[in-house]
Amino acid sequence: MSEPVTDTRLSEWAKNPALGAVAVVAVLAAVGVAGDLLPRLVRNQPLWAALLVSAAVVSLFVMLIGRGPWLLVGTLLLAAALVGVIFLGVGSLSEREIPHVTLAVTQKAEPLSTTVAVTGTATSQRSTETMLVQVLGFPSAVDPEVLSGACRGSRRTDDAGDDQFSVLLWNESGPDQTGRSRVETTLDVPSDDFAVVCVGVFLRERDRNDAEDDRIAWAYSTVP
Repeated sequence: MSEPVTDTRLSEWAKNPALGAVAVVAVLAAVGVAGDLLPRLVRNQPLWAALLVSAAVVSLFVMLIGRGPWLLVGTLLLAAALVGVIFLGVGSLSEREIPHVTLAVTQKAEPLSTTVAVTGTATSQRSTETMLVQVLGFPSAVDPEVLSGACRGSRRTDDAGDDQFSVLLWNESGPDQTGRSRVETTLDVPSDDFAVVCVGVFLRERDRNDAEDDRIAWAYSTVP
């Protein structure tokens, strides 16, 4: 009885099962998931990443020990794993981080004047998104519920309501070619007018009119 014909090139390639993981990494790099984005994918989707890498490695074991139809089974399993990796990688690129904000308040040498330094950064932005940096100032008599609602809420403030706070800064910018945005600015705030300042960073679609924003970050500080 004659032995089934096998593809020797396929068999030689399958002798190293570690190539399954290498193939997965290569496919991810091809769709733009490389460098720091690769550990982020594993961190965000650990189960799917483990399953797809395992499927790729198992497929090479099947191709290594199998003959005839089993080589085809291993090849199809590897192809399915790599297609799954493509979808996982593309989906990972759409998972975007929340923005980062820092706020530093420093009293100036001249009386009743304070410098407010604000830095807002964002990554993984789409070209159609903008980053809004908004600074609000509150008097000493502000209602604590108003302060908490304005500086911890999920809505940007288009207008100062009921004279309970003021919009001191409205700065909107778009991302660069790498999907990153950064805003750095300083404000001189009169200490006798404001006792608390807070800054919010909102990421939103440029053509969306809804005041609700999906990714936000807040920071606030008292004015000395």
